[in-house]
Amino acid sequence: MENTPETNNTSSTSPGKRLRASAARPQLPEQDALAPDQVHVWVRVVDVLPVLDKTDTGPCGQSPCSAEVLVEKVLAYGAAFTANLAQGQQVRVHFPMTLEAVAGRPAIKVGDRLDALLSQTAAPEGTNYRMHGFALLP
Repeated sequence: MENTPETNNTSSTSPGKRLRASAARPQLPEQDALAPDQVHVWVRVVDVLPVLDKTDTGPCGQSPCSAEVLVEKVLAYGAAFTANLAQGQQVRVHFPMTLEAVAGRPAIKVGDRLDALLSQTAAPEGTNYRMHGFALLP
């Protein structure tokens, strides 16, 4: 069998010199995959909207579930995300599990900064985006 880069995991740099494939490429840090319909952003809560959905028998029928947020930074777009968010843009976001403290998560209040995953949607109360996950930023 002939000794080729395909058979011995090396690549040729010049006649007589070989470089191992693993040495040719630096290791990239692991990154979580972003769902195709999501955007990864940093936002700041500017207003908690007190609108309650009285027809909802779940958490949004008892506590506010929407907020106005200011986009501080767009970190990544999913491949199928069609909206165009920009730094400084203010949008309405629906939080399916309310803005109240739930299951060990602190309540979300005006001024809080969030590292968030959003999707574009026609959610309740005319909101434009749905919160899929977040962490509080300092």
